Amino acid sequence: MKVSFFIDRPVFSAVISILIVIVGLIGLTMLPIDQYPQITPPVVKISASYPGASALTVSQAVATPIEQELNGTPGMLYMESNSSNSGGFSATITFDISSDPDLSAVEIQNRVKLAESRLPAEVVQNGIEIEKQAASQLMTICLTSNDPKFDEIYL
Repeated sequence: MKVSFFIDRPVFSAVISILIVIVGLIGLTMLPIDQYPQITPPVVKISASYPGASALTVSQAVATPIEQELNGTPGMLYMESNSSNSGGFSATITFDISSDPDLSAVEIQNRVKLAESRLPAEVVQNGIEIEKQAASQLMTICLTSNDPKFDEIYL
């Protein structure tokens, strides 16, 4: 076909374009995304602060009760915790790939609630944050240019 056929008939061209978009949207909704396996394990992060406490105090007063309560959580692979001299505490709990991230976060939240009775009042008053996180980056986009006029800020 000649290109002039579509230029001379803009309504026909618009109808074909709309049909292509509709078929694409239907195809997009029917993609079998659930068939792909999980490749990163679910991770739950716990954050708490104990104002004015040293790292040793945070470790003894906050980290130890929470870690003792979290031991034995179903599906947990490992736990990593950090205490800082600014009074901050953070723990990262990694679960088995087959475990549900939502149920894992709820289980961690329930266990932290059990440990709250052994925590200092300031920590409970400031609140303990529990959130699901992505374990790692899956894709990073990098832009570079050989032309010196296109620097990092421009890109």
